[in-house]
Amino acid sequence: DARIDPVTGETIFVIDFVGEAETTGIETELVAEPAEGFRISLSATFQQPEYKKFAQGANNLSGNQVRRIAEEIVDLTLGYYWERASVSANWNYYGDRFANNANTIVLPSFDVTNLTASYELSANARLSLALLNAFDDVGLTEGNPRLDEAGRAAGAVYLARPVLPRRATLAIDFSF
Repeated sequence: DARIDPVTGETIFVIDFVGEAETTGIETELVAEPAEGFRISLSATFQQPEYKKFAQGANNLSGNQVRRIAEEIVDLTLGYYWERASVSANWNYYGDRFANNANTIVLPSFDVTNLTASYELSANARLSLALLNAFDDVGLTEGNPRLDEAGRAAGAVYLARPVLPRRATLAIDFSF
């Protein structure tokens, strides 16, 4: 909807959203150390993020899934820690999501695995090496919520933020 700002005379584009959202579900977190130095951390969320009494302009979107929120999110980390060193593997999974309120643009599920190793050089310094997105997985983390959702091409072509490709980082952290 285009409106004129009465003070500046500029054209302002406004999309009116009226309503609310509700999420029901379960989230669990588990941390275990089955052997000395070996730690398992798991968090999992299973939910139904849903618009309630939600309108976007003349469109009633009640019952649609809230945009960019997955129904399933899992984070699993396996780590081994000893004296001054550690190694870990972290796996993240995000279920299908929608880029828009109308639920016409699907952001497919994806997962990413990260591997890290670190060594404490001194009481104030730590050396870390990380292999991020170790298996070079592909995914879209979010879609562009500012697109014209009612346009003819909605869902055919859209902008989205991709998961970054495999990369390695080397860092030295100093604490003062």
